[in-house]
Amino acid sequence: EVRRRSDFSGDDEARAVGAALRLTAEAGQLLSIWRQSPLRVLARLHLVAAATQADEVGRPRQKGEPVDEPLVELPLPDAEEAHGRLDGLAALITAGGSAPALVTAAVVHGELLALRPFTSHNGL
Repeated sequence: EVRRRSDFSGDDEARAVGAALRLTAEAGQLLSIWRQSPLRVLARLHLVAAATQADEVGRPRQKGEPVDEPLVELPLPDAEEAHGRLDGLAALITAGGSAPALVTAAVVHGELLALRPFTSHNGL
């Protein structure tokens, strides 16, 4: 089963593929929770993607923690701003609304790319 594998080999690209596959397997099970507690789902997905027991896994980054996303060249918001915007994103999702699901998904993905709220695996 894909979720039980920690990675597919020793190189970074293979580990990224493994993380993406684990996320895909996990995401479908979290849809009902997403509508009520999107931050809990994001934390769970980060835990699944990172597949490690490090202290920073499964929670938003704290002040002073670095972000390991070498391919993203956007300025990194500080941890306090990231926390505030994550809370706003969660409020937007739980409030529902009339926007099509594709638009909501685009907003969520855009915010996650801009915020990089976790220390790693934000791009998955």
